[in-house]
Amino acid sequence: MLRPLASLLALVALVALGCSGKTSSTPAPAPCVDDASSRAFSLAGQCVRLTGARVRSAGSWKPLALSSIGARTIGSSAIGLSVSAAAPAEAFELTLKAPGGSAIQQQGFQSWSFSGAVQIPTSVPMGADGAIAAKAAATGDPADEVAGVSYGAALIGDPGGGSALAVGATSSAVASTAIAATGAGAPTITVLYGATREPLPASAGQVAASEIVLAAGAANAPLATLASEIGKALPSTARPPRRAVGGWYSWNQLFDKVTEADVTAHVDLVAAELLPKGLPLVEVDDGWEVAWGDWRANPKFPSGMGGVGKAITDKGLKAGVWLAPFLVDVGSDVAKGADPSVFVQGADGKPLQHQPTGSPNRYYVLDGTNPDAMKLATDPIATLATFGFTFFKLDFLYAGAIPGVRKDKTATGIQALHAGLSSLRAAMGDGAIFNACGAPIFPLLGHADSMRIGSDTANAAVALLWSDVVFAARNTAARSFLGPLVWLDGDQTQVRDPYTAEEARVSALVAAMSGPAYALGDDLRALPPDRLAIALDPEVLDLAGADAPAVPLDPLEGPTDTIYISPILDAFANPASTGAPPPTRFAMKGKSGASYALTFGWTDVHSVSVTK
Repeated sequence: MLRPLASLLALVALVALGCSGKTSSTPAPAPCVDDASSRAFSLAGQCVRLTGARVRSAGSWKPLALSSIGARTIGSSAIGLSVSAAAPAEAFELTLKAPGGSAIQQQGFQSWSFSGAVQIPTSVPMGADGAIAAKAAATGDPADEVAGVSYGAALIGDPGGGSALAVGATSSAVASTAIAATGAGAPTITVLYGATREPLPASAGQVAASEIVLAAGAANAPLATLASEIGKALPSTARPPRRAVGGWYSWNQLFDKVTEADVTAHVDLVAAELLPKGLPLVEVDDGWEVAWGDWRANPKFPSGMGGVGKAITDKGLKAGVWLAPFLVDVGSDVAKGADPSVFVQGADGKPLQHQPTGSPNRYYVLDGTNPDAMKLATDPIATLATFGFTFFKLDFLYAGAIPGVRKDKTATGIQALHAGLSSLRAAMGDGAIFNACGAPIFPLLGHADSMRIGSDTANAAVALLWSDVVFAARNTAARSFLGPLVWLDGDQTQVRDPYTAEEARVSALVAAMSGPAYALGDDLRALPPDRLAIALDPEVLDLAGADAPAVPLDPLEGPTDTIYISPILDAFANPASTGAPPPTRFAMKGKSGASYALTFGWTDVHSVSVTK
């Protein structure tokens, strides 16, 4: 199911092991053996201890015997832990002790969440039941995420590129997994499966957690091992990701004011300027529809989406379109005319209303387990496919996992998300490319071809911010290990004012570091030729055509003590700079086969140095 790991592993090999500098008189470490209160695992020279296990049932936590935890050896550097309990079981928790580490590379729950190196805190928020307060899967909102709590995977160690420990779940088929690290030095690691607090469904009287992999090694190597195990655990229905396609997107300058005239003007520009560079996509983003959930062209698109699709494809270009398929505006005609049972219900028996942060609108949520519900999204998508649209940017996908009452009352939010995604995938057609956005990262693996791994790099009514570029680079660094499983999408590059020419070059290279999803977000009609030349520089395009994303040489470099849930908040707190700089050094192999070293200045000097 995976693209070859060779490219990624070759780049990982560029990261040298650190030398301890200790003399032969240094006392030998204590033997890594079980004791009365823990099980010990020796992984690539690290001794990791399993110190506790428990299951939550009927609302209260009960201990599990450590001897009941299954352990599967994965080479000499990794192990897989498995845990199960008799139904009913609602969540599982494992407690581990790492031999060292001052930083955690945490993964946010979804595309827009902060992901990067964080100083391990002394504590993390706890829920009323005494477990880590992992709320993001329940709300989908990055505002609920906190420093020290990671979703799906985490890397724990010290800056410097030396030995590190990766902890992660091999599957997100049923529930999300939250991982917390507390107490730098010899941190305590807590792994919580079932983080949404939804009861886990029983199978033959037993409830099992996803296997938890512990992998040790230098720098990026443990995460590469984890990615390999995730790939092996994907279901047989998972599809290899189609190679991502780049070009031009309407959102990052035109936003929801986009018109048919804007799009048709860009068809000619993309055909003339971008298609010869291997960037054939024209993507029509939010602003074309009557309302979210009412996926018909509005009066700004008088030819309808059939006419727009034909105008794009007649030029030999790829037609792309945006939808938020799980959400239906409560004021739309579709919402008013629908049977309320197609929407996710609350405990009061009424349809839930979801209001994304910063949005004035409220939305009903489609039930992914109900085929009649999903037809409100799949029928319009299938129609768009007949119009020639073969690239679908599906947004706000976290909404499909929001907990609530569905037709299948045994399904968790994550299971409902999977069911809905399968319906959406089928509606697009076999040859389509599925670009996921606002997406729970790990549950989308095996569904999406390409996936947004960071926040928007431009925002309506706000000038371009340096922190937008920084955010994209930081999330690319943290999520580069997923390259064998999905094509990364760091969002579009913007090279227009007010960026300086050097900042524009950094913006272009940061977007290119994700790989072939590379696209432009400026209004090409107003972009000066010298700025367009920056975006289409041969070196940038060589990187953008690579088979694997850039990897950071030191993934735990410069850990922050504060996470920023959006670039705007970062810019507000740190004008013209950033409070959470990404790694400064990256390695990447271009489409040509040339190896590149990229060194960035993120704070005082906004710059990049590229060498082959």
